[in-house]
Amino acid sequence: MSNGNASITVDVTKAVEKTRALQNIPKAVRYQLQKWGADTVRHLKSTVLSGRVLHVRSGQLRRSVRSKIIPSGDRYALHIGTRNSKYARILERGGTITPKRAKYLTVPFPGVKGRASNYPRYSKATKRGTFIMKVRGKLFIVEKRARSLKFLFTLKKKVKIPAFWWLRKTTRERKPKLDRMMSKPYLYATAKRMK
Repeated sequence: MSNGNASITVDVTKAVEKTRALQNIPKAVRYQLQKWGADTVRHLKSTVLSGRVLHVRSGQLRRSVRSKIIPSGDRYALHIGTRNSKYARILERGGTITPKRAKYLTVPFPGVKGRASNYPRYSKATKRGTFIMKVRGKLFIVEKRARSLKFLFTLKKKVKIPAFWWLRKTTRERKPKLDRMMSKPYLYATAKRMK
């Protein structure tokens, strides 16, 4: 400073870091949505679709649950749903099921696996197999074993399924967690950690 000049040093490190973090906000939003979606799918599979809320037979519905992010300009849409599961909609919203190719629906008793067609028909030679039995005006598919009968299926013209709202309820219950994850401080902290 002896020759009359002044020198000022400005440290812009924090401003650059903040700018970099702010540029990463869209990535942070996508990351948080993916994280919440995957966590919600895990929650659905481990609670609702584990047999505690909905009766599980084959596990097809549980395996088909997915989350997917669909970008649209500066926005992201997170879809949580099922892929190729004919049961999902009726279990969500309820409705009436009627047979398409047969005269009756075969409704299994608890613990019965498979379809009615998987069980062999009654044979007089072996005295084993399934047959239709009418009890008090209701029809059943019954399996005859040595000296016992096991009721496998009830035959019905239609079945009314109540609405479970399993998907909507779960996402609504978990929405406050997503709101926290999308808050400014949370997003900024996530964006700051990204490279």
